[in-house]
Amino acid sequence: MRTLLAIAACCSIFMAHAIEKDCKCYQFQSSRSKKFGQFKSPMFPRPHPLAISCMLYVFVADQGEIVRLQFEHFELKPRIHG
Repeated sequence: MRTLLAIAACCSIFMAHAIEKDCKCYQFQSSRSKKFGQFKSPMFPRPHPLAISCMLYVFVADQGEIVRLQFEHFELKPRIHG
C-alpha cells in the first residue's frame, strides 16, 4: 500500500508542478513477471517535442529489489543563458 501512495505522491500534479509547471511524469513499477526493460524519451532517437520542457521518471522497486539504470545514450540540450 505504501508503494502505491509513493507513486501517487511522486507523480501527482503538485509534485510535477513543483519541479516545473508543464512537467510530464513517467512511472515504472516492478513486476514479478518482468525484471528488466528499456525506456526512451518520447520520439527517441529524434529530439523530443519542444513542447516538453521537463520529464520526471519514477522507478519503484519491490522490497529487496534494486533499481539499476544503464544509459546507452544520454544527451541534454544546451542551456540558454539570458
